[in-house]
Amino acid sequence: MDIIVSDLRRMGCDSFETVMDRGFFSAGNVELMPERSAGFTVPVPAGNTIQKLLISDSVMDMESPLNTDYLGGSSVRGYETRVVLEKGEFSIDASGGNIRALVFQDDARRQIETATLYRRINEMESFLAGKECDTFLPKRLSPRQLETYNLLDVSEKDGRYVFQRKRKAITAKENGCGRFAVLTASGLPWKDLMIEYRQRNDVEYDFSQLQSDLFMGIKGKSDRKSAEGGLLVNFLSLRLRLTLLERMRTSGITDEMRIPKLMKVLRKPRMTLVGNEWRLNEVTKKQRELIGKLGLPLL
Repeated sequence: MDIIVSDLRRMGCDSFETVMDRGFFSAGNVELMPERSAGFTVPVPAGNTIQKLLISDSVMDMESPLNTDYLGGSSVRGYETRVVLEKGEFSIDASGGNIRALVFQDDARRQIETATLYRRINEMESFLAGKECDTFLPKRLSPRQLETYNLLDVSEKDGRYVFQRKRKAITAKENGCGRFAVLTASGLPWKDLMIEYRQRNDVEYDFSQLQSDLFMGIKGKSDRKSAEGGLLVNFLSLRLRLTLLERMRTSGITDEMRIPKLMKVLRKPRMTLVGNEWRLNEVTKKQRELIGKLGLPLL
């Protein structure tokens, strides 16, 4: 991470915030960013001790209506506390911690993941029921099956499997469904920070697409002028997309949808030249509302 921060400095970025993925989470990186006067938001990997502690700490207050909002077609929730980093170890310190920590919950996602958890438990119980004991069974299971197998207290009776559910283990697993924690130096309200984190995936996808377009666009051109023309089109497309994203943020559309969904809704209106007059085909109420929020004229 130090190299990335140094590169950004050399490019003239005096003030910036990095929204990282789980692969960058470490005590060293979390310590480094404030030392370099750099903002950061980094998710805590599932299974990490501080992730478990944060989620466990959030359970009692997460369902409060004071911590609940609406985003992207689902009710979302945010819980905030603080952590402290000492000797390479994180611990929760709500009153004296110097690192902001948030736990996010998406209710729609939580419902799906909880249903999936109990479906897998049910499938494993059905698989084991009445089955003759096999010493090497755990080695033959896939990683996902083994994870579910370990949620059961499995023993042997008369040469066959008997089992019961591990209450604490399953409860801990269920507590994590649809929830994830981040450490951040950002001062944004939790909902805005959640939106910013979700947009990281869009940015990564856009960068990947742009990189692919640039590579293929240059490789497929027959001369320098054609390559420069392709680069210009890609550059203008990127500027237009960034302008659209900024308008979406300002108008609050990002609470409802992301750019791909917006483009899907707005791609249907068509302009047709009839004689010497341009005519717009039928526009739905939803399309009119979105165009109005974006501050665009409807001809």
